[in-house]
Amino acid sequence: MTAPRIISAGGQPNRLDDSGVTAQAVEAFAKSYAERRDGANSVVPLRGPMRHRSWSSNEAAAYSSRPAWHEHGTPQPVASAWEAVEDAATAERASCTAVRSIESDRRAERQLAELAVDNAIEAGEEPPALTITDWSAERVRREAIDAARQRALRAAREEYDAVVEAELPAWRAALADEAAQRLGTARAAYSSADEPIRAYLEAASALLAMDPPAEPSPADYFRKPAHETEVELFAARAEAEDRAEAARTEIRHERSRITAGRDALGAIAEALA
Repeated sequence: MTAPRIISAGGQPNRLDDSGVTAQAVEAFAKSYAERRDGANSVVPLRGPMRHRSWSSNEAAAYSSRPAWHEHGTPQPVASAWEAVEDAATAERASCTAVRSIESDRRAERQLAELAVDNAIEAGEEPPALTITDWSAERVRREAIDAARQRALRAAREEYDAVVEAELPAWRAALADEAAQRLGTARAAYSSADEPIRAYLEAASALLAMDPPAEPSPADYFRKPAHETEVELFAARAEAEDRAEAARTEIRHERSRITAGRDALGAIAEALA
């Protein structure tokens, strides 16, 4: 019987083994097992062990959206920087779509290849030679492109934010000047329009009060069906109710438009004060 031996991968004793297997044999087996497990065509990640992840629409929107006020009186440097952001966002959306469509593209290619072979056999011809994409390599290529475009979009947005920050003092001053100039024009326009608009609203309100429309009833819209079956009668009543409700909604809207007009005039007057 072979005497128990102490072995370790590093050459130092660390555990008891009675099989007589050497440390070199253990290391060779581990290496061989890893190669069989990973396969001959395994792809080594380009950047560490983490696999690339395409962005969701919300993640991409965080870089490609901006406040509405950025579109008013926009300085040229800001406008140019935003064009760069939009171009980068368009490219990133395309590469993201390409990454997500890898499996569907692979299936489509296989289906077309199988169809070409089937058609050739049915026609009594030699099946064509097929050129099949290396989809493992294609995945690496598409994900690398998408990762690069994600970085480009992130950099473009960071540059845009920096330009906005630099232009903000002059931008704020220009908007303040514009608002002051337009205030006088707006006050003059409101002063000339306020009286006739209020007069119209008062007349329209009086007309509604004088001759209020009758409350629509389903009976006003009911049409007896040609065949008075239970199903057709039910459908006719349902249609009459829908049409009556639509008429009631229109009456409510007419009344609310007048009230909304008065409220709007008051809000405008307060804004221009």
